[in-house]
Amino acid sequence: MEDLSTSNKDTITSSISYTAFGINKKKCTFKEIFKNKTLLASAVALIILVPIYVLYRQTHIEVIYPIDNHYVLENSIQRAIYYNTVTSNPNPGYRLICYYTFPSPNESNSLMPEAIDPQLYDFVRSYKCDGVDLDWEFPNKVPSHDTKQRMHFTQLLYELRKEVNRQHQHKFIISVAVAAPKFIVDLSYDVPYINDYVDFVNVMTYDFHFYTKLTPFTGFNAPLYPIDTDFFDTFNTNFSINYWLELGMDQKKINVGLPTYGHTFELFNVNNDGLGAPARGYGRLGSNGFADYNEICLFLLDNRDIKVVFSYAARSPYACKGTEWVSFEDETSLLFKSQYINNRKFGGAMILSLNADDHSGRCKSQSEFKQFPLINRVKSILSNKFK
Repeated sequence: MEDLSTSNKDTITSSISYTAFGINKKKCTFKEIFKNKTLLASAVALIILVPIYVLYRQTHIEVIYPIDNHYVLENSIQRAIYYNTVTSNPNPGYRLICYYTFPSPNESNSLMPEAIDPQLYDFVRSYKCDGVDLDWEFPNKVPSHDTKQRMHFTQLLYELRKEVNRQHQHKFIISVAVAAPKFIVDLSYDVPYINDYVDFVNVMTYDFHFYTKLTPFTGFNAPLYPIDTDFFDTFNTNFSINYWLELGMDQKKINVGLPTYGHTFELFNVNNDGLGAPARGYGRLGSNGFADYNEICLFLLDNRDIKVVFSYAARSPYACKGTEWVSFEDETSLLFKSQYINNRKFGGAMILSLNADDHSGRCKSQSEFKQFPLINRVKSILSNKFK
């Protein structure tokens, strides 16, 4: 393949100041937010009231719109809100990065990049995107285990970069949402090529532990570091990020994933409620093992004698009462993770997701921030680096 590295003078990296000078980027995602009017209002409030920028408004917020979600494409009212709040925002640092998902592994076996590109390009043109964030979970993943998918994904990135260079769209951003666990990284990605063709990767350093029949025990959703009792000592942010570096990813191109939601478990035995404790299923809090931060706040505030433990080894908390057990992020854990990003000089943070933070102000008694305390905490730490 010809050299299409983003370090070339004709590509994005050298022409966007926040990348060239290493200024931190924050990527926040909307997660099916337009299905709910309350969440929609919260999203609008966030964009208007909480400008996500770091220095001289030269960074960007990525607002995510799934291409396969027809209610986004067809509803003119929602589309108007989107244009009025994002593309017409007075903050010149905002950039609209459109989210493109791939078919499930079973559906994508025969898809070549040529079959995907026209749809992707049409979507980018339709929404006047400033860039595209590609999310394929995951090339060459079991059970499909089609090694061609890994090659196809690399080829797609190559074709995208070549087209961007051909059209001299130097400010157009190409980013990729990538896995954190080592075994998926080894199966799915040609990291040196990805490093050449993208402006940054969003490493999904969360969902390290959640209830399944194969893993029926409690654990942290997004530990920064491992703990001695963990069955999987590679399932933590620090190991995953270092592994991406080891494989050849530029540290300035790495965005560290930070969740605003938690994972819940139903304990098998109330007298065994620590890390690695046996679980029989999802907790009642939230839905299907996921709980938003505002739901977790109510759980913490409304229950007497609740047990809250902060692990300084993992830099993460958990809480339990009775059979209910939840791993979550709070302002302290995200402070540690944001400082980690600053100290290691990574590109920035990817936050999943906006609507899972406390958009209603339920946690205000515990925070200096009335709304979106987790995202604001990350912003305050990353921004402070450049003051």
